[in-house]
Amino acid sequence: MPVLIIETDRTQEIQDAYYAQGRKVIDEVNLLRKKAGLYLIKERENKIITNAKVSNHTGGNAIDICPEIPGKPGFPWWNAPQELWEKLGQLAETCGLDWCAGGYGQTWGKGWDNPHFELMA
Repeated sequence: MPVLIIETDRTQEIQDAYYAQGRKVIDEVNLLRKKAGLYLIKERENKIITNAKVSNHTGGNAIDICPEIPGKPGFPWWNAPQELWEKLGQLAETCGLDWCAGGYGQTWGKGWDNPHFELMA
């Protein structure tokens, strides 16, 4: 199964910028994103993307993995069929990761963050 590593360890500055999205006006969000070394976003992209002020990504205990679009190397398949996400989740858990969505997640069971995996506690 071809997959892409989307994000691993992140700084608290990046987490702060992500958390601001959808909660602050676009100018404030982009100021935080610029400070964190992220690309600037447009107003239509200013939507909530995380509910965590503190993330297991900060410290390197989480990773976001996404299936690759078949025939399009390097392109994440965000809307891959749920069955594919479940297969990825099962494979990751055999490697000692907790899939935090889709019913397999033992730690959080959020059910909405398919790409997110964490080290088992």
